[in-house]
Amino acid sequence: MARLLGPDAGSRYGYRENGAPAANATAVVYADSAGTVLADIHAFDGSETPSGAVLGSQVAYDAWGQSELYWFPDGLVDRVWVSVDGGPVFPVDADNNRRLDAITVTQSGLFNVRAFGAVGDGTADDTGAFLAATAAAEAAQRAVLVIPPGTYKLTAPWSVNSRRVSIVGAGPQATTIVPTGLTAGQYALTLGWDNNVETGLKPEPYDAIRGVGFLGPGGAGQASCLRLYNASANGRAHSLTFRDVGIKGFDVQVDITSNSYLLGFDRCFFVNPQTYGVKMGLATTAGENVAFTSCIFADGPGIAVFIDQPGASFYFDSCSFDYHAQSLHQRAGQVFMSHCHFEATTTYGGSGAELLLLDRRGSVDRPVLVLSDCDFYNAWDNYDTCIRLLGDNGDQALRVANPSIRVTGTQATYFIRDDGPFPSDIQVSGAWYSRSDLAPPRLRNQAGLEWPITAGQRYTHIGPARQVRRSSASAIEPIPMWGARGSEALTSGRIYLTLFQPQEEITVSKVAFYTGGTAASGLTLAKVALYEYASAQLTLRAQSASNTALAAATNTRYEQALTSPYRCVADPTGKVYALAVLFIGTTMPALVTAGNNNAALMRDATYGHPAGLMVSGQTDMATPIFPGSWVAPDRLCYLLGVM
Repeated sequence: MARLLGPDAGSRYGYRENGAPAANATAVVYADSAGTVLADIHAFDGSETPSGAVLGSQVAYDAWGQSELYWFPDGLVDRVWVSVDGGPVFPVDADNNRRLDAITVTQSGLFNVRAFGAVGDGTADDTGAFLAATAAAEAAQRAVLVIPPGTYKLTAPWSVNSRRVSIVGAGPQATTIVPTGLTAGQYALTLGWDNNVETGLKPEPYDAIRGVGFLGPGGAGQASCLRLYNASANGRAHSLTFRDVGIKGFDVQVDITSNSYLLGFDRCFFVNPQTYGVKMGLATTAGENVAFTSCIFADGPGIAVFIDQPGASFYFDSCSFDYHAQSLHQRAGQVFMSHCHFEATTTYGGSGAELLLLDRRGSVDRPVLVLSDCDFYNAWDNYDTCIRLLGDNGDQALRVANPSIRVTGTQATYFIRDDGPFPSDIQVSGAWYSRSDLAPPRLRNQAGLEWPITAGQRYTHIGPARQVRRSSASAIEPIPMWGARGSEALTSGRIYLTLFQPQEEITVSKVAFYTGGTAASGLTLAKVALYEYASAQLTLRAQSASNTALAAATNTRYEQALTSPYRCVADPTGKVYALAVLFIGTTMPALVTAGNNNAALMRDATYGHPAGLMVSGQTDMATPIFPGSWVAPDRLCYLLGVM
């Protein structure tokens, strides 16, 4: 038989890990480190008279610590494991006279805020206790600041050296910190350290916060919650992890500043921010590899995620973006979102609004946004657009793969819309819709042309002076779209060609074009066709039947099927194809063009010709077309290949 003795009469029971006294502690004794409850536990009063079995294995100590705890191992056990007041489980040897207060003192590195006077009732001011506990933990260098269940009122900013101290609570629903009385521009908690001072301490990564909730005020002009920052010349706040952290209210909930990178947020909630949920402003050496896993961004008039840092890389996996004004405002950097859920509400949005905004700032490195296997559920009801591309200079990259889209009768027209001053590089593939009886959302490019995104197909829209890349299905835009968009009045009997070079296999079954401000009349022949460039000549591979009704109206999209679809392959030699249109008649249409100058899409030493060609004096689609018979047009006609 062995026992744990309480303190002597007249002294208070010291159950805190740092030895500070407190009353009414509860000890739990286990038979092993795995948490098997030891059944034969008895409590005794000061006279050591057995008072019966303790329910489960808990023994309560009075204010003077006069109870004692006995355990009865089976003869083979010479050690038990003890947890005091919900703290960590630690081993105790059965030496028959081990004092419980002495045992707890030896458990170094754990600092419980209640040991420093924190009350946690939501009414008492716990600021002094938190600051004192933090100072003691930082002095220990490798410490855990323990915050038991309760609501803790703080009335001043709180700063923690997150390289020395980890903050651990009982879960965001049980441990809640309520900053009170802070003003706009202040932060409830700042994490960081001076890297000139912190050397030789615990290795990265640092467990910054786990199991804590922060409840802040709502509305405009409020304080912010968490800032990753240190004001020293060599300040750092990197390699930090945040697990099971909940933040509600505040102006900015997480502000990532200079020298903050390699950050991980796991199962964190960002609810009802006024301005930003997560903010990555323009900073120094910051934003590299910031990851969010299974996090929730919900509610409020603010922007869930704002990124303005060139070179930043943000990753979101299995996150939800629900019921806030805007999910993402990206001005720079790279953002990768996979398996995420987007859902909007009619509370926000309205005319001119979008749920996700790719908005390049100035001439920073071209940003990219990649969304893969994401779920857009009512994602832009009450919005003009789901994903908008804007910016000072445009020319950004958007990749959307396998989106699952819930279409409704009230959704906005555009799933993607490019409103930038210069076109961006957009690729969409594998879209799927919840209903097939409603019109699918549309894609609008920077030239103002638009079309529905057909389920399961791929769309590629190139930026300035770059060839088509990875275009394997529904629509290709094989011409650069730069310069002033206008319309070119065509000439009867002239074949207009637009060349492209696929990097994936694509089967073209239709060719489409857009008319400008002049409609055709008196046509006797109107055809579209597909050519292949090989052996220094253009060979006709497929064409449509003549359709004299083509181009009979202005500002209209016309589409004509080829009599037999043709498979365009991608090979290492860079095979080149051309889409063609030919009209013969009295009044020729004007076709939408790509720019005012010769395009240089395919102009290189290998082929020696520009992206656009024209061949005059034809009565039908000619084949073959030899070098010397073609010239470059003044302006490129806008042609599409349609699956």
